Amino acid sequence: MTGDFDPNWTFEQVVDAQEEAEKQGMDRFNLKGPYWKWVGLHQLDDLEERFVKGEKFALMEALYICSSSDLPIPDWAAKAYTKCFNQVRWAYVGSWDEAFGRPFEKGTHVAKIRRHDRLKVEVYIKLRRYLKNNPDVPIDEHLFELIGKEVGISRSLANKLYYEGKDFLDDTLPRIFDRSWQFEDPSTL
Repeated sequence: MTGDFDPNWTFEQVVDAQEEAEKQGMDRFNLKGPYWKWVGLHQLDDLEERFVKGEKFALMEALYICSSSDLPIPDWAAKAYTKCFNQVRWAYVGSWDEAFGRPFEKGTHVAKIRRHDRLKVEVYIKLRRYLKNNPDVPIDEHLFELIGKEVGISRSLANKLYYEGKDFLDDTLPRIFDRSWQFEDPSTL
């Protein structure tokens, strides 16, 4: 069972590596798996951007990704964590939420968010894998019906989740091939 990955793999290559790891006994949602490490690594730039723009909880997401996937913590996140931790430690703020940001708005149903997030990834991966094996099949209502049945959801929800998964990956992964993109100076946090 291996979680090895190459940051320069294409989406299809990392899905193949994840499937191979699963064949060797790795759980699909083991965050040390190739897919999750690969996605996590490429999310870190976006999390840094969100943090710099004032979304404090993005720091907690970055630390979670690194610690759960055995990825090194980027310098910006280590410096920001130390600063936020010290705000609480030395009583400059009165709560962890104040220092690190509130994860969800009051009244949020977290179980629904968790299920939704897992399904959008699963639907997207299954549909992409299906198209790889059946390149002449159009992305249409019939395909969403097929994938929906496989996952146990409706055609319309499969359609919606596929495009959410696609948008998520399109937002997260464009910088994979442009690693020159950087913020001015993350050390000024």
